[in-house]
Amino acid sequence: MNEMELNALTESETYVTSSKSTIAHFLNLNADGQLNLNPDYQRPYVYTEPEQQALLLALIKGLPLDHISIVINQAEIMNENYCIVVDGKQRLTTFFLFFSNKIPLIMPVSGEHVYFSDLPKIFQKKLKLTTFPVNELHSTSESKSVSYIDQVRYFYSVNFAGVPQSPEHKEKILDILNKHNEKTLPESSTLSVAPDGKVPVQDLTEFTQLISDNKPLLLQCKHHSGVYDKFDYDSYVMRDIKKFIASKQVFFEA
Repeated sequence: MNEMELNALTESETYVTSSKSTIAHFLNLNADGQLNLNPDYQRPYVYTEPEQQALLLALIKGLPLDHISIVINQAEIMNENYCIVVDGKQRLTTFFLFFSNKIPLIMPVSGEHVYFSDLPKIFQKKLKLTTFPVNELHSTSESKSVSYIDQVRYFYSVNFAGVPQSPEHKEKILDILNKHNEKTLPESSTLSVAPDGKVPVQDLTEFTQLISDNKPLLLQCKHHSGVYDKFDYDSYVMRDIKKFIASKQVFFEA
């Protein structure tokens, strides 16, 4: 083993500490003009609706959020843009757009557009207090901030390491999810369907009309007592429900 080469790999002018922060903290930094989302090694904001909605659904469901990496520029701490976002611009920008009512959360089944201001106040507060990991880069020299080139090296290491997921692998995962969702309604199940908790749907024609109108639905499959409401099931489940009904494997409860 070449110890000189190994030592060279482990020597660095930067190190990283990890902590937790809240969305509210970064909302405040951004509002105060203290956040730099656009160092020149960052790409433009490229998230489109699918990426935005996947992230917002993860937020709403309370799923773990990926880390953000930052540098605190000590020399500029009293000036604007002293917190530099090295990694996580796409996610933070999406949060800023949602929390400022510029993009909605699109409900997976009904298609309803729900803006942040539409949410109950207590839920707004809960979302703002959502935590996620933050990696902060530091210089090994107390008298220096993390250099520009070390920021670029870090950016490269976290964004271009490994092999990107292929479209084919994405389709494979979606197929697994679809097959799993098919099992959520066993053969010959009795299905109760009610729009917004009202009188149960009586037949396939009424059900189909509700689907085409993007009406929120409450579903209950009595075979296993599972309840799916508009927050707990997604378009894959809805699609498979229609398939089961079409094949006469699911019957409506009168």
